[in-house]
Amino acid sequence: MLEWRSSCLIKMKQKMKNATMDFPHQGRVLIAAHPFYSPKSSLALQREIRKDGLLEATASEVVSFVRKYFNGKKSRARDVTWIMRNGGFRGFTGILYDPATRLVSFLDRPVFNDAGFVDIGNLVQRVRDGDFYAQVPFKHAKSNVISWNKVAKYPYLVAWAGGQEGAEKLADLASKHPKKAVQLWVPDVSLLSEENRLLATITGLGSYQGGSELSCGDWYLDLVYHAFGLYRGAAEGSALEKPKETLVPKFRDDSFGLIAQVRSAREEIYTGGLGEIPGRLRAIGRQFSTLRETASQYSGEAHQEVRGYLKAVQNSIDALYQALEDLNNKR
Repeated sequence: MLEWRSSCLIKMKQKMKNATMDFPHQGRVLIAAHPFYSPKSSLALQREIRKDGLLEATASEVVSFVRKYFNGKKSRARDVTWIMRNGGFRGFTGILYDPATRLVSFLDRPVFNDAGFVDIGNLVQRVRDGDFYAQVPFKHAKSNVISWNKVAKYPYLVAWAGGQEGAEKLADLASKHPKKAVQLWVPDVSLLSEENRLLATITGLGSYQGGSELSCGDWYLDLVYHAFGLYRGAAEGSALEKPKETLVPKFRDDSFGLIAQVRSAREEIYTGGLGEIPGRLRAIGRQFSTLRETASQYSGEAHQEVRGYLKAVQNSIDALYQALEDLNNKR
């Protein structure tokens, strides 16, 4: 009897481990794994998620995910609602506050230092390389309570949520809370100006005051949140903007697919995973050579378009080799 019960429990856990939850995000359907990861530090969560072969969700992806399932009636949706009302979900988006430029930069999937905090130096280098998805002036960085119908026009929240689509989803989420508002938590940037120092934070989405209003947090303290992992193919592709019309759809998709591979390799370098890098570099090189050969077959406007995609791939590969060089210089 005990053996039968143990066997059933193991099968149930395996079934839960393989459960998925899909949701729309920026023109694609992403797939999240269920059950969720219980609250831990950001670094510990990132390591657990990647150990399972998944990718940690960014702030904008968390917004899209929660917006679909919040207040839902099915069991997994109820899990989402409970977590939101009793803490929240970690969004793996780093935010850099720079008093020298008086700009706030938003970067997805930051690197963490040995102490478990967002690595400021890494964010600074990524901003210099143009590897950020949004920036807003300091004047928009203020803790505030924003009514749900003003969220989509609030510059900081538009950046925080990954663009206009994300901000509209954030507004919809806020409207489902009793107070119909977003409590935004932002560091006091006036202190940064006085001390002339950089600050890096990490995002989180939850509820405030017992679930009465939505809460967006940018924390320099690593408060614990739940998290979920995304299946890599869909998640990496979602971060790549694809034009709606193209003369070379296959070449475009092949280029974006290769960029996704390069970004994945670069993330592994940042987190110390160098074991498979040589083989991956060779594979990336072969695919890039094939792309260049294919590009030579086009002419006219199509040729101009493929040149643009090749340039994007080349920039991504250059950033990968720069990351390797930076790591080698630190040794």
